[in-house]
Amino acid sequence: MTRIGKGWRCERCGETKVEEWISIYGPAATCPACTALGAVSSLHELYRSGAPFQTMFSPSTESDHLSYSSFSDCGNMAWEFSPRWELSPAQKLAAQQVLEFVKEGAGERGVIQGRNVEKEVLLWAACGAGKTEVCFPATAWALEQGKKVLFAAPRQDVVLDVAPRLQGDFPGLKLSVLTGTSQERFTPAPFVLATTHQILRFYQAFDLIFLDEMDAFPYYGSTALAWGMERALRTGGKRVYLTATPSRESLEKVKAGRMELIRLAARHHGKAVPLPQWRKIGGSMAPEHGCSGEQGEKVLQWLKELALWGPVLLFVPKISWVNPWVEILKKEFPQWSISGSYSADPNRTEKIAALREGRFRIFVCTSILERGVTLPNAQIMVLEADHGVFDERALVQMAGRVGRTRENPTGNAFFLSRQKSAAIAKAIYWIKEQNELAFAQGLIDN
Repeated sequence: MTRIGKGWRCERCGETKVEEWISIYGPAATCPACTALGAVSSLHELYRSGAPFQTMFSPSTESDHLSYSSFSDCGNMAWEFSPRWELSPAQKLAAQQVLEFVKEGAGERGVIQGRNVEKEVLLWAACGAGKTEVCFPATAWALEQGKKVLFAAPRQDVVLDVAPRLQGDFPGLKLSVLTGTSQERFTPAPFVLATTHQILRFYQAFDLIFLDEMDAFPYYGSTALAWGMERALRTGGKRVYLTATPSRESLEKVKAGRMELIRLAARHHGKAVPLPQWRKIGGSMAPEHGCSGEQGEKVLQWLKELALWGPVLLFVPKISWVNPWVEILKKEFPQWSISGSYSADPNRTEKIAALREGRFRIFVCTSILERGVTLPNAQIMVLEADHGVFDERALVQMAGRVGRTRENPTGNAFFLSRQKSAAIAKAIYWIKEQNELAFAQGLIDN
């Protein structure tokens, strides 16, 4: 903790709203913002170092990272970039731009013609476009140059999902995976995967940082996590932000020329993102009267139509609605297996695993499943889509669960509400604009 005028600042997370108290040595303070990493107060000494990790490999000659399988000496280990997939035309274009951005300022001529060599770029992708793999070629180049790379995400399930994909495409590469529940202790490695809270442990440690889902909780709106992200980057390092739903602040930085922009407008299968449909309802969809009368019959009929297409994710705005809606639907549709979950559900992990295995026809949930879940042939319905908890980014993410696989590139997303809110209109516009851009670039055929 450091004295800043009459206040305090935590040197680990940058928090200035601290808890002050009187110690035997005089005024003292404790930081409440980063206690998950261990208590820290003004009476503690916090050691940090910007010294690099032990070098674990030597640079090799430059190669075409979009199509090659390179081999580098890593001391006692050897790793290679051997992708098990082929990039789509849209992914190749975006991957080349990310690679050139990372090279810019390192003696390379970039295809992104910026006014200055910026240290941040926003990769704005359509939902389901495969933005993670787009970053692998730039990762391989950076590792070959002896740079240290971090892939971070706000939620641990994203980190745990990316880890095996990296291990598969970079066989032999030593990874360090850090989440709040992981048993692994940090060991020096050229590539680190971590949740955004774990980044607070690092100081000037990385040359290249990829931040996935930059607009997601708990990173979005957290000054402490933004502080940690800034301090984890070495002087002259680069940051790549990945999202399908950029925040207003990010777009303003792009407009002001303080951040580069790369668009990945098409999904890997070359089909348009299904456009959500807004359907008007006349009253509340609260479970105590959501299925009564003509309105209830209409909603149940729409649900039945969707369920005949494929598994349905039914999003509700309140946790208290989940279990009652599950019971209602079990009575209405006894022929189908129906369940639901929410953030505090003690059986959440098991239920979502069963959902991924295709064991439920209808699954009632809050916005916890707006990201990170891919279900073959999924269909979406959002009840009271005009509720304040659903902003345009959440609605885009929910609608983005539809049509993600090559086998089932189409589907339906219904937004049900009494009025077409600004968030609903903007979400539909965002998806429509992405599709129009992809079509104009010749990346989709419809």
